[in-house]
Amino acid sequence: MSPRSLSPLDHTILQSGRAVVATLPAGDREFAAYGVARFNGPGEQLVRWTHGLPHAHTNQYVVAIGRFSNPPVLADVDGLLLDDRDLEDLQRCRPGDCEVQLSAAEIRAIRKAIDGAGPRWRAEAQAAFRRLMVERARLYLQSGLAGAPPYHDHDQPVSPARELSAVLAREAVETGGIAPSVGHPISSAGIDTPTEDSFLYWSKEVFNGAKPIVSIVHGRVIRLAASTGVEALRVETQVYATHYFSASLTLIGVSRPGGDGAARHLVYRRRVRGAVFDGAFGGVVRALVARRIRKDAPAAIELLRRQIAEADRSTAATTRRW
Repeated sequence: MSPRSLSPLDHTILQSGRAVVATLPAGDREFAAYGVARFNGPGEQLVRWTHGLPHAHTNQYVVAIGRFSNPPVLADVDGLLLDDRDLEDLQRCRPGDCEVQLSAAEIRAIRKAIDGAGPRWRAEAQAAFRRLMVERARLYLQSGLAGAPPYHDHDQPVSPARELSAVLAREAVETGGIAPSVGHPISSAGIDTPTEDSFLYWSKEVFNGAKPIVSIVHGRVIRLAASTGVEALRVETQVYATHYFSASLTLIGVSRPGGDGAARHLVYRRRVRGAVFDGAFGGVVRALVARRIRKDAPAAIELLRRQIAEADRSTAATTRRW
């Protein structure tokens, strides 16, 4: 999963307990970043943390999270609330002109709910948005991203399936044999029945100065050959997002590149695609994001490392009690 060999300086940073962070090569409309930190436990800790979703997964960045049932039901999104900024954007939405990523049909459905609600329009907008989240989750489990309606918030509709295809193609170049394992979500044949190792969830992420991102994510634990040096790998592919990203792929792995007896690393890779990185100001946005990554990512990776370890200790304590 490493994009390059670690330099002597990188090894010094890792030995001190800090994380190494770098940006990765990215195509048009894309941004990608990489982080690595020393990890003291076996890969099975990452698996157990993943199985514990949504427990122990909220933090200063992920303020709300929930797992979808099979089939998805409205009760799955009871804890989801849009911020006032998003509600006001929905009130102004039109197909081809919307500040929230939605299909034309979704925009019309939400506007119908708002226009008929009078002074209760905010509550009706929340309810209509929850319904579309459940419907997007249902369609995904049925047909993969091939069945997802295109975003029509701008003049030209955008296909989530095509956008993720572009991300996967680029990641295949970067990760070699790992990338073919993550292409399944585009399939029109449907998604495996959710299990501990394959599940669908929603989250609400907050970032300093940016709009909160409400998303649907397909998370999976993938077993890889020992020759890859990766003991455990969690793969997350974006099914839907309200803002910024038309596609996203996240890989979180515990690797042992030196074989038995070598130090383990917690490796984090994320590649995102969206119109925010396109156009006249795309380069400026990319530079701002890169600056923010260099500043904030080490602390975020440390938080992730701590959460995985704490969740594993909690699981072990529960097992001992029972």
